[in-house]
Amino acid sequence: MDAARSTRIPLSAGLAASARTIAKWMLIVGYIQAAIGGLASLFLGLGLLGLLSETFGVLQIVAVAQLAGVVIFFRQGLLIQASAEHFKAAADDDPDEAHERLMLGFTRLARVFMYDCVAAVFVLVPVFVRWGS
Repeated sequence: MDAARSTRIPLSAGLAASARTIAKWMLIVGYIQAAIGGLASLFLGLGLLGLLSETFGVLQIVAVAQLAGVVIFFRQGLLIQASAEHFKAAADDDPDEAHERLMLGFTRLARVFMYDCVAAVFVLVPVFVRWGS
């Protein structure tokens, strides 16, 4: 669809440049987070295989919870990368496509923030329980 028939306001040059800059830094953060999360998942997964051969107990439950947390950390890195790609593409698209790409990018970021909120609850609940007792 051409810009003359578009129902959306096009991004200004300044906003497009900001979107590209944000996308660049989000990609860097996403790559680092995914790499750390992937390596930690690998090592924790291999360590968990050794623990599962023993009797099932509290140690195994803690190890599985740690592995789940690291896998979520890895997933966040992938979502940040996907969001950054949408922001970068939105800077050069026509207004309707840019709007759709920005919406997709923010939808992926919403999942990242949701994972952070759940992690914060898991960290803060024990603190509040100890504080209340």
